[in-house]
Amino acid sequence: MLRAAQSATDRERERLYAIFMDAPVVINVVRGQELRIEFTNGLYQQLFGRARKLDGLRLEEALPELAPELVALHREVIRSGRRHVSGELSAILDYDNNGKPYEKIWHAIYQPLRNQQGVVDALMTFGLEVTEQVRARKQTQDLISRLEQERAIREQFVSSLTHDLRSPLSAARMSAQLIGRNPDDPERVERNSARITLNIDRADAMIRDLLDSSLIRAGEPLPIHAEECDLHRQIQKTLDELATVHGDRFDLVSKSPVVGFWDYRNLQRALENLSNNAVKYGSPHQRIGVRLTASPDEVQISVHNLGHPISDDDQKNLFKYFHRAAAARSSTSGGWGAARPQSLKTRRRSSDQPRRSRR
Repeated sequence: MLRAAQSATDRERERLYAIFMDAPVVINVVRGQELRIEFTNGLYQQLFGRARKLDGLRLEEALPELAPELVALHREVIRSGRRHVSGELSAILDYDNNGKPYEKIWHAIYQPLRNQQGVVDALMTFGLEVTEQVRARKQTQDLISRLEQERAIREQFVSSLTHDLRSPLSAARMSAQLIGRNPDDPERVERNSARITLNIDRADAMIRDLLDSSLIRAGEPLPIHAEECDLHRQIQKTLDELATVHGDRFDLVSKSPVVGFWDYRNLQRALENLSNNAVKYGSPHQRIGVRLTASPDEVQISVHNLGHPISDDDQKNLFKYFHRAAAARSSTSGGWGAARPQSLKTRRRSSDQPRRSRR
């Protein structure tokens, strides 16, 4: 009877040993205060091949690369008698025994083991490698983040363009109204017809930009098409078009010519926005100054209007996307402008090769 029971116990032990050896997770057992490795299963041994001896060594001898953290953790589990479940642990080891350590990510469970007296004197570790899962998750998160950035960029791009469409459409509408008021003046009709065509072409180009917004990628600069032009002449033409909508409100201060390579189509949009805001929020009885200054390396375009200054609190947030000053939100008629000149800066180049401009 006793022999049969012993035989059954041996068979059960062998069965459990076989289960542990073939388990799809790494398993090891360390015992005593020395934390001596008593058992490692097949997968654990495969991590280092047969070149690194593990069984019978103290933990700090077998895995010196991870000794400080592992020794402290094992001793705490044995001391407390409480199981510990780790998160994602990075272990940089020489897994291939070729002198080239690399990283693997693990989930691990540290299970205390009690002897016949109920005293914890050993610890069993179950480890599951999750390196590929973690990398795949990070790649997915990076992709989602990049797509979200691209969506935000597209939304800002589309919002800016649709906002800016109002300028050429307003100029075209006003020119059409002027034709209706002076149908018998051939010179005025021809001049306003040319303005209508010019502004419709500008609106068409903006719409094409809207259709191309799907090409925008996060981290990539917006396309800039630089061509040689005289900024003084181009700015004066823009102010003449704005005058058809707002009247004779603008004074240009500049030494002509100011020739270089710029993307004036985008500079024009910025200038129109600043000028329209100067009209909308500035004093209706004061003129609006536009100044063009040049140095060997760059030019600066400034728009200045008079009116009640923007508060210091609003100035801190003025250039945040979709942010409007408190007075602008509460007033339907406007009547106040920037506390200091608003300006554009752009690099200047006189060679034959275009240079990118910046707003």
